[in-house]
Amino acid sequence: MVNPRRADGGSALVVAIAALAIAAIMIAVTAGLLRARSVGIRLVDRDVRTMALADAAMAEALARLAADREAEGVPERPFGHGTIRAVVDRSDRDRPKIEAVGSAGGWEVVLSAELRWTGTRPEVVRWDRQVRAIGD
Repeated sequence: MVNPRRADGGSALVVAIAALAIAAIMIAVTAGLLRARSVGIRLVDRDVRTMALADAAMAEALARLAADREAEGVPERPFGHGTIRAVVDRSDRDRPKIEAVGSAGGWEVVLSAELRWTGTRPEVVRWDRQVRAIGD
């Protein structure tokens, strides 16, 4: 005669092993998704940070030009969690250009703006943004 407890125990073990395997697969998939999302969040943080730094460099350069038409730009210096700098290119006297750079974490955002003068203030007429690894 077959012991009913023994037959049930074998199928319960198979069900338990299958449930553990499914749980392990779900945990592995969830961990992979969280890891990918974490990398994405770090990239967005880096992009936002370097863009804000470049904006700060551009704003300061424009403010300096508004106060003094012959201002040279912004010398490189630490700012927030990175560095900023800006250079004014006057090769075209009527359309000066500013290149403002924000750097952090091995990356930099470069904002290039073409200006024209309206009265005593510079006005941006064209704007371009580039993101690059430092050293490129």
